[in-house]
Amino acid sequence: MQGRVPPFCSWAAATLVYLRAPSSTLFTERNIANQFVSNDINAVSALSYPVSELGVEHVIVMGHYGCGGVGASILARPAENISYADGAVQNWIEPIRHLFQTSTRPEIVKLREFNTANNVTEEPEFGDPGYRALVEENVKESVCNIANDLVMQAHWDSFNLEQKGGSNPVARKKRSGGESGPLRPVFVHGFVYDISNGQISDLGISVGPPGFPPQFCGEASRRLH
Repeated sequence: MQGRVPPFCSWAAATLVYLRAPSSTLFTERNIANQFVSNDINAVSALSYPVSELGVEHVIVMGHYGCGGVGASILARPAENISYADGAVQNWIEPIRHLFQTSTRPEIVKLREFNTANNVTEEPEFGDPGYRALVEENVKESVCNIANDLVMQAHWDSFNLEQKGGSNPVARKKRSGGESGPLRPVFVHGFVYDISNGQISDLGISVGPPGFPPQFCGEASRRLH
């Protein structure tokens, strides 16, 4: 990036993208099945740096249809003859497996009931509506996890304090990109990429600072204190 400050941060299978401006610069974090969990110190540090140091304004969770991690989570966890490596992957996708088993979204319920009734042991086809719905629900889960993380909560608290005339010297410190000044509002978005046609869809689940629409996760669920 030749010293330029990225405007976006993105998470997907894929990637977490962080953006500011110009739109040609990105800061990305990748993992299996675009998950953000607050006990993953790598993910939290990858969120903290662009938000607190680079001054990004947008965090994008970018899932994709056909995600292998999501597809594997639709199947039951292997009961035996599992390697250490496969066990690590199975542990990582367990939250998505739980999401599949508990979701009330009709497409997912239909796929879950079909798999149970037919003892399905293969991942669904790329275009299966339940598979695609689970990809979307997993993106929504990570959007809300990021919004609930202390990194975002602290930034939003400091931003709101400035809006009310207060000041947080630590939050306003000079950033590595060479900028200082007022904090920017940071928004978290959920997108899905369709690898069959190259189309990127906005799921309409964006979250911003309290008082800034839209608020997909809801005021009560986002605020930790």
